[in-house]
Amino acid sequence: MCDLGRIFLELRADNSKANLPSDFFAERYFKAQKRVSKEFAYARRKAKNIFHAKIDQGLKRFV
Repeated sequence: MCDLGRIFLELRADNSKANLPSDFFAERYFKAQKRVSKEFAYARRKAKNIFHAKIDQGLKRFV
């Protein structure tokens, strides 16, 4: 996956006279990327817990 924040910073370094506040966009992208990764990790943990709970329920039926 392409890291847009790094690209924004590189573009800003290449064209320092640009009027676009690319560091602002990069900062917002990094914050969004961090939030999404936290949400994904939470969803993955939750799915894993549900999966193991289902396995435990299945094992209890056969015991």
